[in-house]
Amino acid sequence: MKSHLPLDGIPFFDEIKYIFVGRDGKDVWMSMWNHWHNMNPQVIDDMNNAPDREGPALVHPPEDMSSAFDEWLVRGTYPWENNGYPFWSHLYHASSWWGYRHLPNILMVHFDDLL
Repeated sequence: MKSHLPLDGIPFFDEIKYIFVGRDGKDVWMSMWNHWHNMNPQVIDDMNNAPDREGPALVHPPEDMSSAFDEWLVRGTYPWENNGYPFWSHLYHASSWWGYRHLPNILMVHFDDLL
């Protein structure tokens, strides 16, 4: 299973191996910005209007990347996050795994080491 979920967002089993791939925050931002900015506006509207939608609505990306980056650094999407808006907190996600890196069934890898 591939996921963007933090460790506390998935079931944890001792007999299963987990691989966490971390990435430089600047790279996370640029990847997220490109993904968000290239989304079809109608798709965003359709997702937001889906009858079974859960969670906050996804806003359309602003034109100004600089102000969006500033907001990404200081605003969370969910009450337990204080950064990562409008998606999820990269820092919360990484820190949820970091505290368990000593476990034999968790492998932490940096994205740059995959290249």
